[in-house]
Amino acid sequence: MLNNFSEKFYKWANGWLVLIFIALDMFFAGFVMPMMGALMKSGTGLEQPLDLMAFAPPEEIFAMIELYGDANRMFYRRVELTADIMYPIVYTFAFGLLISWLFKRGFNKNNSMRKYNVIPLFAFVFDILENLNIVTLLSIFPSQPIILGWTLFIFTAVKWLFAGLCIILILLGLVMAIKINLKCKINLGRDMASPYPYIFNHHTPVHSGKITQLFFITLSPNSSPKKKRESSSAS
Repeated sequence: MLNNFSEKFYKWANGWLVLIFIALDMFFAGFVMPMMGALMKSGTGLEQPLDLMAFAPPEEIFAMIELYGDANRMFYRRVELTADIMYPIVYTFAFGLLISWLFKRGFNKNNSMRKYNVIPLFAFVFDILENLNIVTLLSIFPSQPIILGWTLFIFTAVKWLFAGLCIILILLGLVMAIKINLKCKINLGRDMASPYPYIFNHHTPVHSGKITQLFFITLSPNSSPKKKRESSSAS
């Protein structure tokens, strides 16, 4: 199943779709979610979403839920069931498509690194589990089951772990794509400066569909037009 998701990401990873989802991700991360967090704050300003409390033990989680008050608990519950369901979908596509777009340009089609473009799906799964955990805790307050405190601790920590891996993969893909691009430009410059400008003695990027293929063509100098003319004259 993961292979199917991986192939779909590569199929959908065109420039415009990547840009659209990155823009949506920035909109949610830079405007929607901060606005929701700001609306939760009272006069103390100490309230913060449980989603952002990575590695917080159950005692801190329960103390924060109590600090919200009845109105904020109801508001936070609605946010978790609406905006915080849409946002994981958006960033999963944004990260998955961006990683795929970069990996298509930075790694050979048979490279094992290409299968890691599905990592954002794991962040999505644990984010949804985290949201359901939060909704449950908000709904059953003032009850404070310690087991739900620890499951939230685990879900939040693992979600942020996979989110961090996504950033690492994006940076790796960017570095490799730039490296391949520079290498191709250098080799193309050498080919154009060689005595045989019509012959690619080094690998040159050729775009077939959406996959960059590298062709290695080596032609002996003896087969050049000049050599053939000299051979004809000698005979």
